[in-house]
Amino acid sequence: MQFSAPVVVKESLSPLLGLLIDRKKRWATYLSGSGSSILKFSYQVSIGDDLQSPLDFKYTRICTGGRDYINTGGLVVRLSEKLTLNANLGIGFADEGLSIADSHESGITIDTSQAPASTVVAVTTSKVSGTYGVGEMFDFNVEFSDQVFLSGDLPVLRLNTNSEAVYHTGNETDTLVFRYMSTSMNSILRLDWSLYPESDSAIGCSEECVMENANEVAVDTTFRDADGNILVEPLLPDITLDPSPPQIVSVETDKTASPYCHPLCSYTVGEEVRISVTFDKPVVVTGEQIYLAMDVTDDITDNSNRAFFLPEESSPLQLMFLYTVGPNHTSHGKGLAYVCDDSNCGLRLSQAATIKRASTTPTVDANLVLPPLPDHGVSMDESNLITVDTSGLPTVTIVSSSTSNGQYSPGDIVEIAVLF
Repeated sequence: MQFSAPVVVKESLSPLLGLLIDRKKRWATYLSGSGSSILKFSYQVSIGDDLQSPLDFKYTRICTGGRDYINTGGLVVRLSEKLTLNANLGIGFADEGLSIADSHESGITIDTSQAPASTVVAVTTSKVSGTYGVGEMFDFNVEFSDQVFLSGDLPVLRLNTNSEAVYHTGNETDTLVFRYMSTSMNSILRLDWSLYPESDSAIGCSEECVMENANEVAVDTTFRDADGNILVEPLLPDITLDPSPPQIVSVETDKTASPYCHPLCSYTVGEEVRISVTFDKPVVVTGEQIYLAMDVTDDITDNSNRAFFLPEESSPLQLMFLYTVGPNHTSHGKGLAYVCDDSNCGLRLSQAATIKRASTTPTVDANLVLPPLPDHGVSMDESNLITVDTSGLPTVTIVSSSTSNGQYSPGDIVEIAVLF
């Protein structure tokens, strides 16, 4: 394709050239030519293409990778220092197509009637490597060598969890998408496709299920040849399914020991202590009425001992709580700790709040039992022991003057010390 002046292509927009092959819409991908007046595009012939006359091989418009030919600003621009002048992609193009060949005698023809059967090329998923739990949705993309046309019953993809992903979308394209939702019965170290027993395919297609290419030839769905060689690579990335609920692995604060020592180094009324509760698997929280009960009061009806949930400071693996020291609170001369007894040793939730394992559809409740307390409680270590003592108000013990004995006149300064 030649322009009247050198142009520059924004390759990040993945430009395409629309084609008509005997009225069938096709797309050619950008190949080269940026910085010159000639852009080259490449088209791979597909099964079903049939072109008897070179004049029926036409181009329509240049568009973005999203097949948008209207919002093409910046896609092709005039070569210059600033690269701001858009090429005119309206002149020289037409929706009904313009012939690439000059006549019936020159140009190309296409015949795919004798092409071999279409085959499975690859199985992929957009999920990243990691461990997933119950309620996670997976889309498996099964790529074929050509467009696949479905009719009748829909196919399924067998997985090594002894379950199947069902067809979701992709008819009349070269990629069928199969969708799968993990359940509490699924536990496997590495998720992958799996061949059906006594079969060389992981795709299930009943007698009423029709999978054909554009030539109406049945698609070859084999994943393994007659010699036992695997034709389709194992699924990447590495995905582990673990249906177990999240558990709390640690409860601690990064606050350092109190600098106020008279003589014990303890915190008093109004001091704030942020406490992190860490899970072994990501969680999702609904509601905010979640708290950690701190062992600082003897009155079970006193709710001032609660460390409240801080959603804005939390992450899927670590929930943050804020405890504020109140009147009459005490850690009994030990490290600040949470309440853990036979009746309740866990995070406390209102009826409207939940903590579940994170997934596409969260369904598994997290195990909210708190771990055994170390001797230093929620303190980070013994050297930074967080203690609370509000047992008494400071009182005056001595009032004295450090000024020397003697007689003083107006304007003299007398220093007085008040010791608490």
